[in-house]
Amino acid sequence: MVEQLNYSLFNQKRPKSKPYASYIGMQYFKNPKDFKKVPRPTYMPAYSSGRLFQGKMLENALRRDTTFFHITSNGYVEYRKYPSGGQYKFNDKPTHQVKIQRTKIHGSTRELFLNKKFSGLSFKKVKYQGKTQYRLDVVNMHKPFLTEGQSDDDIPSVYYSNYLVGGKKMYTEIANSELM
Repeated sequence: MVEQLNYSLFNQKRPKSKPYASYIGMQYFKNPKDFKKVPRPTYMPAYSSGRLFQGKMLENALRRDTTFFHITSNGYVEYRKYPSGGQYKFNDKPTHQVKIQRTKIHGSTRELFLNKKFSGLSFKKVKYQGKTQYRLDVVNMHKPFLTEGQSDDDIPSVYYSNYLVGGKKMYTEIANSELM
């Protein structure tokens, strides 16, 4: 999925005059042989695309996001903060973007080691020098929840899982009724 790449890589060679949708098809789906299947990275949350939201869940599976936290498939952490009433859009530039240097897994906790921290989440300082100075904990709370869809409006039921990211409660989509 192209949305799992970090913002900089995705926009690297996109001409400003090309809209995102047409450019995705032109650049990525033209040469599928250019891609190689690789195992799922250890830093990616289980059953998730790496997109975690903080905010309120409204009826009909609509979200009112205030924070978007993204673990990209190519090893970056992206963070976007929205004003009250804002909503995530795929082409929004992240407020912060940091490369993941190392990952440790302890049960349902993924420890992401980064070389710098940013505001909005809690980090633990683990070293004073080097590439792994800060640790960000991503904890699967193992408390999934369901938002009921509406079949007459073609809105699927969606399953979400709760996470604790840097001390903030977030959620990620893990499945929907269209996939079942």
